[in-house]
Parts: sequence; C-alpha cells; structure tokens
Amino acid sequence: MYVRTWVICQLGIRSPKSARDRDRSTVSTVSAAVIEVDQDSRLPETARGCVLSIGKFDGVHEGHQALARAARELANRTSTRSLAVTFDPLPLAILRPEIQLGPPLTPLDRKILLLKQFGFDDVAVFRTGEWLLELDARPFFERIVLERFRAAGLAEGSDFSFGHNRSGDGKMLANWCAAEGLAYTEVPPVISGGLAVTSSRIRKALESGDIETVTELLGHGLTTRGRVVRGAGRGRSISVPTANLAEIDTLLPCPGVYAAAARLLDPENSTPVWRAAAVNIGTQPTFGSEIPRVEVHLVGEPDRDTYGIEVEVVWLRRVRETRKFDSVTALISQIAYDIERCVDLYESREPAAVPFG
Repeated sequence: MYVRTWVICQLGIRSPKSARDRDRSTVSTVSAAVIEVDQDSRLPETARGCVLSIGKFDGVHEGHQALARAARELANRTSTRSLAVTFDPLPLAILRPEIQLGPPLTPLDRKILLLKQFGFDDVAVFRTGEWLLELDARPFFERIVLERFRAAGLAEGSDFSFGHNRSGDGKMLANWCAAEGLAYTEVPPVISGGLAVTSSRIRKALESGDIETVTELLGHGLTTRGRVVRGAGRGRSISVPTANLAEIDTLLPCPGVYAAAARLLDPENSTPVWRAAAVNIGTQPTFGSEIPRVEVHLVGEPDRDTYGIEVEVVWLRRVRETRKFDSVTALISQIAYDIERCVDLYESREPAAVPFG
C-alpha cells in the first residue's frame, strides 16, 4: 500500500500544529493530494519516474518558482511529470531540537498549494526522521532518488546540498545523474535588486515591515492566518471593532499599522468575502497596555461575535509605526485616517500581489 494523504487546503492556508490538527477542515476548501514519504511507505506510480526538485521551499518565492519552471521544462522534454519534494518537520527541528525554530513564511498546506499553482504537477512530503537524515549523500542518491522515486531527472538550485552533514552538492549530483542516465538542470539564483532571492532575505524584509519587498520577492502576497480570541474590547468601545488573533501560523511583520486584505473563514459561510483591513501589530500605548496583540479591523464587516473563527490576512503595506497619542480623541482621528489609507491601498492593489478578485 502506498500513502497518499488528502490535505485540506485553501487560498491562504493554515499550518497544522499536529497530526490531529492536520485532519481538521475549514470553510471554502480545495482538496489537494500530497504524497507522504516515510521509511516504509510505497510510492504511487504517479510519483515514480518524475523530474524531482527537493527543498524546504519556505515562502515558495521567485527562486522556487524558477525551479518549478525548470522542472516542468525538463519533465516535458523527458515526457514525464514534475514533482516537488519537501520536508515535515524541517530537518533542523530534528537535528537541533534545542533550537527554537521561528514560524514559517508558508505553512505546509499553503506551501503545497503554491507549489502546484506555480507549476509542479505534484508534491511529496518527507516525514522527516533519522531514517532520512542519517543517509550520506551517495546512499541518499541511491535509496531515495534512484530506488524510491526512480527519478527521470532533477532540477535544483546552484546552492543545493543533500545527505548527512550536507555532504553532497550540485556538482556531485550532476555527475551522478549523468552516470545513471538521469537528466539534470542546475537553476541559477533569481536576482532582484542586485541580490539573490532567498527565504532569509524575505524574512529580514518582513521583520523590518517592508511588505512591498516581501511581495516582490515572493511573487505573491504573504498570507497569514489566526483564530479570533477575546481581547480588551477597546476597539468596539471607540466604534472600530477588531478581531484579536491568536494561533498565528506565519512569521509576522514588525510592530506597526498595516494595510491588508482579510476575510473571516466562518464555517457557516461557504463564500467568505474579502475586505479591506487595517491591522495593528503591537501594544496599545495610548491605553497604557503593554500586551502585544494582532488586531484586525475588517472594513464593512458587520459587528458580531466572531470568537473562534479563523481570519485570513494578505499583507499589503506598512502604514505607520505604533505610537502613543495624547488622547483617545487623537487616536480615533488617526485611526479614521489609517482606515481610509488602507482602503485606498486595498483598492489599488496589484493583481499579482493579491491573487483574488
């Protein structure tokens, strides 16, 4: 028996924190098949004889999309399919368990959708364990690439490494592929602003609040999800109700006020509506609160009880920093201006940055 799991995915999807969470479905779902690869699973025939591209693919950015195009082109030349192969959990989580890994740019289920959206025919996920991480480069090539996948070829980046202690590199892989009759393509880095597009670079831009650069390097809008929890109720008290989010599934921008697109993923509504949104990340210094929060005001959303519902946010731009105002009246005036700016940014958004109508 082979293992092929149906992961419930959406446009802008939520990262499951456990196997139990992985089985929970939400509103407006699109089912996407993903092939699980563990120590003993037998792969389906559709996963054999493909052109592989192996990597973490965090963010599924412009560089990853170049890999998808190269894999598809190589697959077309060899009359086969392209297959992205990624990891869950990430190898570092097992190799260095003492390190607290930060949140991803893209949770696993959204990553699967994006990889398919940008050109891969299918996605396989290593259920990472010592069985995989202890393989040196040559055994990895023989047991995984040749025996398990029976690969027709590989498309990898110029900085690709594999095997225990990263003992294998692209040059080694190219030589082994040639010796075994496999096609191989090395994909050069995508350059933007004179620098290579990398997940690390995107993280730095996000942590500085530079959403425009994040969107440019990703080639799509960064999407975050969280669940509505009870807050202090201050937004409602000044007629600007907000959804306070917890269980957030991605890395967040630095504190500040952001323009965004957002929607409530209400199980009772099968067609959730995208709305302009103003999002505050940080404390509420005007009210004397030092508790960090993520508060989303969905423009035009009726004020109602949304506790427990998931909210999906696509980041558009940082509007301003969070600061203390001299009075609540001054804060209210600033919020009205912020919302107006956020609506303007939402209405003028680039289609490539926010892929929805």
